[in-house]
Amino acid sequence: MRRQNYTEKEIRAKVEKFLTEDNIAKLYQQEFVGYTGNASDGEKGHKRPYSEIIAEILLKDIEAGNNVLNKISKVIRKKSYKIPSHQGNCPGAKKTSRVEEWIAKDMFNQTYATIGKVFDYQVPLKGKQSDKNVGKIDLVSETKDTVYLLELKREDNTESILRCVLEIYTYFKQLQHHQFLDNFKLSEKSKIIPAILVFKNGKQHCQFMSESKNVNKLMKKLGIKMLTIKSTYDVTEEN
Repeated sequence: MRRQNYTEKEIRAKVEKFLTEDNIAKLYQQEFVGYTGNASDGEKGHKRPYSEIIAEILLKDIEAGNNVLNKISKVIRKKSYKIPSHQGNCPGAKKTSRVEEWIAKDMFNQTYATIGKVFDYQVPLKGKQSDKNVGKIDLVSETKDTVYLLELKREDNTESILRCVLEIYTYFKQLQHHQFLDNFKLSEKSKIIPAILVFKNGKQHCQFMSESKNVNKLMKKLGIKMLTIKSTYDVTEEN
């Protein structure tokens, strides 16, 4: 992700254009949300990361009682969320450049102490072809009473942790929870939790552990879990 030179005022102006019920679902897709640099103004050594500025704006919106993130609309999908052709990796299949998708397929049907069994991947949210700003959930897993919606990032991904957070929260809000649980024959009492799944010591994990005070606070406000994996795909929950 290439860095951009914007002042804090310019970043704030960009974000505020999306703080409406009609536009908030598009926020995670904006290029500036993925920037990992710092605002160009401020004293030397005290320049603020773009992601911290954006998270601060969203936190203030929540605290003010507007909470536009909570107004992201459900995407109406009449077809099942369960895709019969999803069988994981096939022996001898040629791997493509879509690394996250292949990691997800490798994790399919595997069980982990933290997130339980991964029961599907690339779960579509679109209800019709014309639906815009609607993606797919990388991975879904279940424990006895919890279902995780997981946004997965490859080891060398350089996007900001904030983009991961906003992407999975948007999907969480767009998903029709009751239909999703019914399609996969899961208990209607299951708690659905959005989470990000990134490689330990990767870009997003390092941000979480160091410079992301506001982002971490936003994650707690939104109920988003931070999970890390190693090359062996061991999953760990970070505090």
